[in-house]
Amino acid sequence: MLVANLLRLPVKKTDEQKQLARLERSLAKAREKAKGCAKARAQVPQLQEEIRQLRTHLDQALVAAGAPEAGASRAELVLERVAAVLRAHPPAGVEPDYIDRFLQRNGPALRRLVQAALQRRARSTAPGRLP
Repeated sequence: MLVANLLRLPVKKTDEQKQLARLERSLAKAREKAKGCAKARAQVPQLQEEIRQLRTHLDQALVAAGAPEAGASRAELVLERVAAVLRAHPPAGVEPDYIDRFLQRNGPALRRLVQAALQRRARSTAPGRLP
């Protein structure tokens, strides 16, 4: 995955990832409608539950594929994407080599921060909870 991102190779999304993206878009639309509509508000928990189930299924698939920890792999994907963007468009005065060294030095701490943020986000979309 990292090599594909570095080389900017196209990565085919899995069916689960496509379905998760569709459900998240549906959830966002339902939340927008839910601001004034009881029927749409009733859809939100159902969509949240579907997303939770799909995330669980995706996590299981990642573990089965050899990923050490599904949550950690999502954090790793986020960091890989951020690193690729930073390398492609580094801030003024920052060399791509410095970005690589920074990520190497601070990788474990960054992974923990991103993983904690992803867990907070997952809890915020838990069933029965509106934004």
